[in-house]
Amino acid sequence: MNLYRLELGSILREKREAQEMSMRELAKAVPISLSYISELESGVKEVSSDMLGSICISLNTSIPDILLELGNNMKVRELI
Repeated sequence: MNLYRLELGSILREKREAQEMSMRELAKAVPISLSYISELESGVKEVSSDMLGSICISLNTSIPDILLELGNNMKVRELI
């Protein structure tokens, strides 16, 4: 599985859980299917920039914030 997708999915899950939002609630807010949210969070699917933007709006965050966290996490993994 792709490390980039896994890490991005993990970040999205953390952001969603920090908002105390269920996958079902996020899927309805975006709107996208519940199964797509699940596949994104588990690293199975890759997200388009448009869809990531919609998800970020629903999670009260921004694409730059998500990408910065992703970059930082990937950098830490490189050092391990």
